[in-house]
Amino acid sequence: MKSFLGLLLAVFLFASGCATTQVSTERPTQAQAKEEERLRSYEQMSKKEGYIIPSKKEEGLQRSVYLPVGAQLQNKYGKVPLEKVLKELLGLKGYKLETSKDVDLKALVEVDIQPDDDFFKSLSKILSQVDYSFELQDDVIVVKYLITKKYHLPVPHVTQDFSTAIGGNLLGSGETKGMMRGEVQVINKFKEPMDFWKMIEDNLKKILGPEQAGVFMLIDRPLGIITVTAPNSTHEKVETYLKNIKKELFRQVIIEAKIIEVILNKSSQMGIDWSNLAKTTLTGRIGQGGILYFKRNIIDQVTFNALDFNLILGALANYGETRVLSSPRVTLMNGQTATLTVGENIRFIDKVETTANTQTQTVSYSVSTSSILSGVGVAVLANILNQEEVVLYIVPITSELREPIEYMTFGGTQTGSQVGLPRVKLKEMSTFARLRQGEALLIGGLIDKNQLKSETKVPILSSIPLLGNLFRYESTQDVNRELVIMLKPKIIDYSEN
Repeated sequence: MKSFLGLLLAVFLFASGCATTQVSTERPTQAQAKEEERLRSYEQMSKKEGYIIPSKKEEGLQRSVYLPVGAQLQNKYGKVPLEKVLKELLGLKGYKLETSKDVDLKALVEVDIQPDDDFFKSLSKILSQVDYSFELQDDVIVVKYLITKKYHLPVPHVTQDFSTAIGGNLLGSGETKGMMRGEVQVINKFKEPMDFWKMIEDNLKKILGPEQAGVFMLIDRPLGIITVTAPNSTHEKVETYLKNIKKELFRQVIIEAKIIEVILNKSSQMGIDWSNLAKTTLTGRIGQGGILYFKRNIIDQVTFNALDFNLILGALANYGETRVLSSPRVTLMNGQTATLTVGENIRFIDKVETTANTQTQTVSYSVSTSSILSGVGVAVLANILNQEEVVLYIVPITSELREPIEYMTFGGTQTGSQVGLPRVKLKEMSTFARLRQGEALLIGGLIDKNQLKSETKVPILSSIPLLGNLFRYESTQDVNRELVIMLKPKIIDYSEN
């Protein structure tokens, strides 16, 4: 029996010896050897209480990679002083501690750190309880309360004043008490000129809160630099606010416009029939799904989806001779304004100041001039709702100067002065429109009478001096003209901006 057990023991030892002596004959690659060396080094470092402090070249990388704490830190009996927690936590990694004057190391904090938690995230979590932050300088961690950061907001330092006024005093009476007045007027105006940087400054002051020692901001408007010294929690609010401002402000919309003049034919003297135009174009490729806003005798607005300008021009040609006066294209930032004008600026004398010198018996004059636009002007204010919709505030105005300008003499015929009194025919309106991406807005109904001059002449003979007038004929015809304004916005996508 004993011999049998001894035999079994010998067989078992032989088998186990064979198993332990089996070694792979494959030689490890260079990469595998480096990886094994790295793991062995990591295991040796993990057995120690702290890790080796990284060199200055590695300190930036050290904060971006995962660095485990390697020990458990918990407060079992409530909050503990910040100084005690920092010394224990930094001691695990061999960092030295420095603090600024505004840091209270006696402040109480809660601690719940596990060995696998990231070292720098755990440190930030502890400091955030008392609104502190830290900065890594070689092997020293500097804890601060107030930190200074720079923010860049590249917006031109300009003050924008935008106002529109439509209508006027129908009876011509002034402010005299007891006199009857009649006014129809729509005024849209900012309470004060829109100073973008003043708005930013006021909002940042609200974020910074009441005055606090050491907390301040500096704004360099021409360079678009904002420097803020504040606690870390305040910087997070400032950064979020400026990020949202940039996101909305730097969105852009391209507005493609066409200002069209239609000399109405005899069958369309009352103007373009927009309801009929919408019906006819809806059967084609232009206005499928379009929306019609019809205001009889005042202004017509027609909104078409996927509007093709060339097709609309062809449709308008049915009502008379069509001519494109201008085709501007402007890019607007969100909340900004643009002005499109077509016409002629005519200057006139509007003020004359007379100065008499009794000693020299001489009279000097100081003349001031002003100008009037005779033509078409469109003011546009754009607000982007989202990636598909934009709201436009539009003010189209047509003005026609009655020439020649009448000049009146003041102060007698000998020493008097002449001042121009221009007469201008105006047609104006204002409207809000909400358009989707690719839609277009048509504004019509701006009808007025105009004189159309034409000349008929015989070639060569009409160029003969004196006798040429016999072979030339000039005529003037009163015609009705309607101006049509087409606006098509396109929101620039974030990827394009």
